[in-house]
Parts: sequence; structure tokens; C-alpha cells
Amino acid sequence: MTTERSFSDLRLYDKTCAALIADPDITGDLLLIGLWLARATVLNDPEPGEGRWSTKAIAAAVYGRRQSGTFLIREALRKDLPRYDPFNDNPGEAQCGAPMPRAPFCRRSVTISGFRTDPDTGRMVPFAVCGRKDHQQWWREQDREQRALLAELGDRVPKPPANTGGALQRHIRRIGWAKFYKLLDTRWEPPAEGASTRKPTLTVVTNDEFEPVEDAARPVLTVHEGGWR
Repeated sequence: MTTERSFSDLRLYDKTCAALIADPDITGDLLLIGLWLARATVLNDPEPGEGRWSTKAIAAAVYGRRQSGTFLIREALRKDLPRYDPFNDNPGEAQCGAPMPRAPFCRRSVTISGFRTDPDTGRMVPFAVCGRKDHQQWWREQDREQRALLAELGDRVPKPPANTGGALQRHIRRIGWAKFYKLLDTRWEPPAEGASTRKPTLTVVTNDEFEPVEDAARPVLTVHEGGWR
């Protein structure tokens, strides 16, 4: 059965595809996924139901009979999870941050590196030292103090806003992304900014049986586990 498409739907589809292609954060597999979702959500092609809106269906369209297709689609979507990445906040190589008598910091190459949390913002800043024993002792003392402070503050430390991911969500708006992200990664939590308040409709696949979530007004997108099949 052919679905009649309005001019506004066709125009929206065209604009969505153009925006996906122009977005520098959307390339490779993620771009192919985005183009498939644009067609499905805007033009209703394929129509939802019976697993037709699923990671498995996307894999079949993108990879054909390739066995690893569903796994690759899920991995591309997981990499697009909205999240805070401390490396995005702190580009470049870390330097020794231990204080010096005649300079603010040592700035030598590091042997111990990591991050420490800013208790006011929740964002993470580089925390690294060189091989000097006194600098490493300073690092350990600072680390103990940081851990004690964070334990004392507990939930009062804010969550930092996402600084990566969520690229498809910027362009594909007819999917309940928050619930879908949670299905992709059960450890995922909505970032401090941009958390969805809409109620999505998704289908969870358990042992190949579809269990529709209530609220049929929202589109259905399905996560298929066990990608090597």
C-alpha cells in the first residue's frame, strides 16, 4: 500500500537529509543510520510495526546480509550517546601540575595522569604529575583530599552537561531518544542539560519477542540484542 505524502513532509525530509549530511559530527555509519531514520520517521517508510523500525532493519538496509551488521549499527548509536567526555573538555597533553617555588606549576612530562572533579561544576580537569617523588607525594595528598571532599558533598556535586554525542537527536525528532539511549546502554543517564521529558514508545526485544511500551502516539524504534546473527 502506497502512503500519500504531503509536500510539507517531502520538504521536511529533504531538509533533514541535507542537515544530516552537512553536520560534521555525523559521518560513516552514523550518517547512514540518520538517513534511514529520516525516511522512516518523516515519510513513514517503512511503516512502523513488526520489527520494521529496528536496529536489525537498519542493519539489513545498510549492510545487507552481513552478519555483524546489527552489532555495528548498535555500536555507532552507542558512540552517539549524549554524555560528558573529560577529554573533550581538556584537549592536548597533560603537564605536571605540582606547584614550584618560582613558577605556578612544574609543567614537565607526566608519569601519573588523570582527572579531578570540580565540585562547583562537576566538570573534570587534568590532574597529573611528573616522576619527581615529592610531586607524586603531593599528587597522592591532593587525591585523598579530593576523594574526601566528593564523599562529603555527595549528590550536591552537579552533573556536567553533555559535551559530545546526541548528533542524530538534533535532526531526528520523532523518536523518544531518552528511552532508546537507555536501552542501548543501561548505565546511561540523561545529562544535566537537554534531558528529554517526552514519553517515548519503543519496543524492547527479549528472546526475540516484542514487548511494546505504552503510549502508542510515539514512534516505535526497536533495539535488537545479539548483533552477531
